[in-house]
Parts: sequence; structure tokens; C-alpha cells
Amino acid sequence: FGMAAIALVWGARKLVSGHQLTRSLQDLEVGEDGDAIGRLIGLTEGWWATRSARDVAALNLGLLAVRTSDLDEAVRWYERVTRSGRAYPHAAVGLAFVHVVQRRFDKAENMLHEALSRGGRVVHDEVDEVRLLLVLCRDGTMAARALGERIVGPSSGPLLRAVVAVARKEAGDSGGATELLDTSVVDVMDRLRPLIPELEEII
Repeated sequence: FGMAAIALVWGARKLVSGHQLTRSLQDLEVGEDGDAIGRLIGLTEGWWATRSARDVAALNLGLLAVRTSDLDEAVRWYERVTRSGRAYPHAAVGLAFVHVVQRRFDKAENMLHEALSRGGRVVHDEVDEVRLLLVLCRDGTMAARALGERIVGPSSGPLLRAVVAVARKEAGDSGGATELLDTSVVDVMDRLRPLIPELEEII
């Protein structure tokens, strides 16, 4: 009976955690950030939440904090993600991004290395995006273009394409820069330009 009761409680925790997490992500999709934040914070604090649900909630709270340029809050949430959990490599990439914005380039490199060592191919594309941003901010547009042209492709994320577009424009290739632009790239540039002035207007 004892083991059955434990299994029942665990099953209920997973069910409730999953339901709350799903509703939170749905709120984010429709722009209800306030409702989503409340649910996500509840997940990080609820005794009934599973570890994986708490980690995913903290990861999303970190992303939301970056969107509002609250970097200290982003770091606080990213650092709450369990280091042994499956969400941690993504949190490490998030921390690397924050370090790039804060011009702590050595720390950014360390977090990118940790993300890859723990997450491998799961976070490879995310790491490429933040590493190229790091090169742009630390080494300039020429170095960013040299690296970016080797790794950019049709499936590349919007941040990577934004950095390559900036590097192409700086090199005088306005046409090549424009061909990388779509709504997702423009949206990333608009949201991140206050944090990263290197993502200058190119259209």
C-alpha cells in the first residue's frame, strides 16, 4: 500500500505540473505574459511540482527576464535550473548570452563550453548563435562574418542570421544582408538592439 500511495502521489505531481506548465506556455504564446509569469513562479515554488517542471519554469522565467532587459533577474532564474537536469544546457546558453551582453566574454565562453559538454547536439544551434554574437561583440564584424559565413544556413536561428546580416552590411554587401532578413530576424534585432548596439538597423 505504501509504494502504491507513493506512486499515486508522484503521478498526481506529474499531472499537475504538466498541466500548469502547459497553461503557462499557452499564455506566453498568446501574449499573456503576466498570467504566464504567475503560473511559472508557482511551479518553481510548489512542493507538488516535479524537478523537471521547476527547471523548465525557471528556464522560461529567465528567457522572459531577458526579454524585459532585466539581466540580474535572468541570471537568478537561470541559476535555479538543476545542473544535472535536462534543462540545464539551455540555461547555460542563457547565462552565456547574459555574459555577452554584460561584456564578460571569458565567462560567456566558459558557459558555452559547459552547455556543449552537457547538452551536445541538443544545444548545438543555440551555442552557435550565442558564440557568433560573442565574436561580433568581442572581435568585430570582420571576425563575425568569417565565422558566420561558415555556419549560416537555411535552418539557422534568427539571432545567427541577424549577426551575419550585420556583418555583411558592414562589409558593403547590403544585398547579402537583406536576403537574410525575415520577420523573425527583424523581431530579434528590434528586441535585442537596446542590449546589443552592434545589432544596428540594416533595413
